[in-house]
Amino acid sequence: MAPARLRSVLLALIVAGLLISWVSREADVDTIQNIPLPSTESPSSSSSVVFVSDKGIGQSKTDAQYQVLTKKDLAALHQMAADQDKENPVNDSNPVVDGQLRDENKIELPLPELDRSLLEIALNTSSPRIINDIETSSVSLTIGVLTAPALIRSRLIPLLESSLKRETDVHVFFKNDPATSSGQELLISYLQEVNRSHQVHVVALDPIRNMKMSLRNAWVNLPAIKYFHHVRPDQKWFVIMDDDTYFLMNAVRRLLKEVERNATHEGRPVYMGTPLIDGVSGGCRVIRTGANLRVQRTTIRKEVQFVCGGSGILIDKLAIAQMFVKNATGFDYIEQCMDTMFQGAGDVRLGHCLSELNVTILPRRMLFRDTMFRALGETRVYKKYPFPVSFHRFRKREWQYALRAVEDARDPNELVTWGDLLQNFRPGPVYHHSMFYPKSYENYTKIYGIRVMTPHEIRRNKIICKRFQCCRKEVPEEW
Repeated sequence: MAPARLRSVLLALIVAGLLISWVSREADVDTIQNIPLPSTESPSSSSSVVFVSDKGIGQSKTDAQYQVLTKKDLAALHQMAADQDKENPVNDSNPVVDGQLRDENKIELPLPELDRSLLEIALNTSSPRIINDIETSSVSLTIGVLTAPALIRSRLIPLLESSLKRETDVHVFFKNDPATSSGQELLISYLQEVNRSHQVHVVALDPIRNMKMSLRNAWVNLPAIKYFHHVRPDQKWFVIMDDDTYFLMNAVRRLLKEVERNATHEGRPVYMGTPLIDGVSGGCRVIRTGANLRVQRTTIRKEVQFVCGGSGILIDKLAIAQMFVKNATGFDYIEQCMDTMFQGAGDVRLGHCLSELNVTILPRRMLFRDTMFRALGETRVYKKYPFPVSFHRFRKREWQYALRAVEDARDPNELVTWGDLLQNFRPGPVYHHSMFYPKSYENYTKIYGIRVMTPHEIRRNKIICKRFQCCRKEVPEEW
């Protein structure tokens, strides 16, 4: 009885397999792409239609028998597709697609004209006014901007026309390489056109030996510090920023003047911004091998605090001078840092270098390492700090020009308040700038692709942490 039942089961499986195969074949044929076959020697072939699927290439499915095309027919088909590509070219020359950088040295295409209605803003009259005195407004700054040729049109130029509109000592850093020459020429041409060549300087820095072990422009920070030391030896304050950082410069000057007037910091080097930690001790990760899970301990590195470069780095000449103290071999310490610091990001390298010199961070979390929209909505940091200083990930020129319009609506020495930002950038369809964020802030992290662990993953990690004694040190996100 058992063998008969087994044969019945096998027969049923065979029939089911044949049925599935037949259905799949029909589905493939139904989802084919119909392409006219170019004319060949045969007059009848000019009116035939071919189809392409993963089963091969043949004539119309209405034919009783599929005829495989010859190599000559295939060549003609490819040529026809190439001719169609020429007639309807795909624009892949733009190095920035959907905000993602494809080629950092390729010049971006010209951007469409900006909608001027974005500049229609309204100030919040109920917020307390904060106005800098003359001494605070006259604080001198030297600013370094890290960018790439591909981002000149979409990020750098809007930044120069918004956040850095009134600044007179800006240095834009490129790699000294023929690949960046077109970007440098584009920027120089723009600066000459708007008569700002005397205010914004294009600087080509020589690449360093370990540059290839870094992110896109992570190697720039230390050579930029070296450049500032030699070019601006008498300058007291320096700012290092990315091309997607927006500084409210009146707030920057107020922050620096408060430090100058505080006797606690007198004579001490200042390295200021939002602190982060590199090399968090401990931790483990789960690795899946087939159906098996195994736990691997992460590498334990020395914990070092550094200032987040995305939100901006404020540093004074005393801190920079520490990096030019001679080491045991007789070289400037910064040279040793450039030769031995292999961290993946430039702000981390700078932090490790200053940590070795015992230069501590002066934390100022008014420099936000995330966007203005998250600061306003998700974290509501306006309840914790009197005024904002900078925001990170300002990657849309509409945001830059709109925030500049808010600054211009205030007096020249007056700070932008949290009330101004809430007035003009609050979510919801009834507000003018609701286009910047869809109706609410709560899902901001998910929208920008930062993955959040599921409750199951959180519980699993806690169990692994206790079982294998590899708990990672918790670093709370402070705002």
